[in-house]
Amino acid sequence: MVVATGQRCGQPASVVDHIIPHRGDRARFWDRTNWQPLCTHCHASRKQSAEQQTGLRRSACQFEK
Repeated sequence: MVVATGQRCGQPASVVDHIIPHRGDRARFWDRTNWQPLCTHCHASRKQSAEQQTGLRRSACQFEK
């Protein structure tokens, strides 16, 4: 069993995030060089950060280094 840690906070990763959004592009979706491990909280925070640019709320990861 491999246990990855989050790229942002070092907590155990539970989500594989796409660094560049795939937007339905199957080649980009399966491109492992476009993947990064994140904990659920950081993944949610990252999405909220992107949404903040459209005026939505953001919360920071409580574990971020």
